[in-house]
Amino acid sequence: MPTPYPLNPQVQPPMMMMPTNGPPPPQCSSKVELHISCRNLKNMDVLSKSDPRVLVYIGYPQNHPQFTWKLLGETETVRDNLNPNFVKSFVLDYFFEEVQHLKFAVYDIDNSTATLNDDDFIGEMTTTLGEICGSRGQKLIKHLCVGHSKTSRGTIIVSAEQINSNVTDDVEIQLAGISLAKMDFFGKSDPFFIIEKLHNGQYINVFQSETIMNTLNPVWKPFRMPLTKLCNGDVMRPLKISVYDYDKFSQPDFIGECETNLDSIMKGTLSLKLINKNKKKGKEHTGDLVAKSAKLVKNYSFLDFISGGLRMNLLVAIDFTASNGNVTDPHSLHYNKPGQMNQYESAIYAVGQILSDYDYDKKFPCFGYGGYINGSTSHCFALNGNPQQPECYGVEGILQAYRQALNNVSLSGPTLFANVIKTACQIASQPISQQNQEYYILLIITDGAINDMDSTIEEIVRGSELPLSIIIVGVGNADFKSMVTLDGDDGRLRSPYTFKYASRDIVQFVPFNQFKNQPYTYLAKEVLAEIPQQVTEFMKMRNIVPNPRVVVAEYVPPMSEELPRGSLSENYNPNLATPPSSSSAISAVTTTTAVTSTQPYPTNVQYKI
Repeated sequence: MPTPYPLNPQVQPPMMMMPTNGPPPPQCSSKVELHISCRNLKNMDVLSKSDPRVLVYIGYPQNHPQFTWKLLGETETVRDNLNPNFVKSFVLDYFFEEVQHLKFAVYDIDNSTATLNDDDFIGEMTTTLGEICGSRGQKLIKHLCVGHSKTSRGTIIVSAEQINSNVTDDVEIQLAGISLAKMDFFGKSDPFFIIEKLHNGQYINVFQSETIMNTLNPVWKPFRMPLTKLCNGDVMRPLKISVYDYDKFSQPDFIGECETNLDSIMKGTLSLKLINKNKKKGKEHTGDLVAKSAKLVKNYSFLDFISGGLRMNLLVAIDFTASNGNVTDPHSLHYNKPGQMNQYESAIYAVGQILSDYDYDKKFPCFGYGGYINGSTSHCFALNGNPQQPECYGVEGILQAYRQALNNVSLSGPTLFANVIKTACQIASQPISQQNQEYYILLIITDGAINDMDSTIEEIVRGSELPLSIIIVGVGNADFKSMVTLDGDDGRLRSPYTFKYASRDIVQFVPFNQFKNQPYTYLAKEVLAEIPQQVTEFMKMRNIVPNPRVVVAEYVPPMSEELPRGSLSENYNPNLATPPSSSSAISAVTTTTAVTSTQPYPTNVQYKI
């Protein structure tokens, strides 16, 4: 996501960067989890009750007293309820020394469209994380209002709990019901369950299962969640499990509940009796719950996978559209000023310097898009002019291929991402398994809005199932609103063709201008911040765990063998995947298969990564 701080930008070339003075960055003192509930919401519907959902925003100071609000996330929608207890919680870093502004906006969701424009706004509340944590019992209760009106439209309750940072495992549980009470007149029940944990004397929702239709003996799917979310690492912490019968046109019917703790669930020896105290005496027992399985699952870190031999692969795609400006114009984003990197080169250097340390062979497939080659516009061509082997060796090899391509490729357009992402998906589709662990990162550098949003989203949704992350760096001063949409921080992307949702967020967008006049490490830190989580999330999705640490035999080179050194130029091996010379580059580029918007990238090309 874009940096929260309006960093004063202009990146100087790496050789000119000087240390910056100023106060040290704030240190995270702890993480807190926020739980949300509402009471007495204004009813926005005529024939039923509201269907509330809460959107949570983080505020970043702009011009006082104005804020830029960025969506942190949103709860689920609770249907037909004016007193909802939301299951979805939010984890934030808590800085004692900072004022961290938060806004909670409540909507009545009337349909399934992605936009909120056609939903009813109930009200909002602004506060700070400090006010929540400093409230009695770390529970803040405030009125929901609209604008500057002081008329209450209900109350919102936000509870905070510090997360036990020593607990990193997940818990995986599968529950089943036995002989549940029959709640439907013409059929059986449609049961689901909700788990709550005790917090400051009250139970708060932490999980809701799927609904199983028309059965009194449901076996729900196994679910996995962080141990901190379920009980904050305390296996004796009281839990309450409530079972309901789903009704399509009204609130669910309460079947029964039981109190237990994770320790009892893990032992798996107890049958938990469901009790409904509203039933007549002697009829309170409404069924039983059993744990078919319960186990702790270790959460592995990014470094665990790297230590076990995970191979990281960087792919690069560079914008050759005419909107960058003529390469000979000093104002062009592609202008090559002697002794100084342009924004494209700085972005390549910043990201490549970090990722090259993890790329096992230092060979990076590099592409251009939007360039005019061989009489037509190509939206995915090999940067080095060789579509059979589009790899460049090392960061310096990428920079050399880029500079030579500027001499051989005419800028054209429009700006289309789909072919580049499709090619990355093709490369990332290589078989992955427990023994063969690979992950790919596509760096796209662009100067503006794209013209194939629907096709791009379709390819991103496809890529979310693959070991792939996409980093988009926006250079120049163009409108990047469409890039923010692709970032997916405002909600999961959904294919406009198949209506399938992305299985995970794989896109990170960063505007380069926020990092001008900052060391390149600032840009690298921002664009790569989400990669470790995206890698571990994918591996968890595929049930892949780190392999044992790779053991490398000690090797003492003979005195005649020169060891690699630290600088880029010293590490660069001219004998491996050398970019074509200026004379051969023209021939190579002009014979490259042109890829137009109607012609997909050659599928018969087998890339050696």
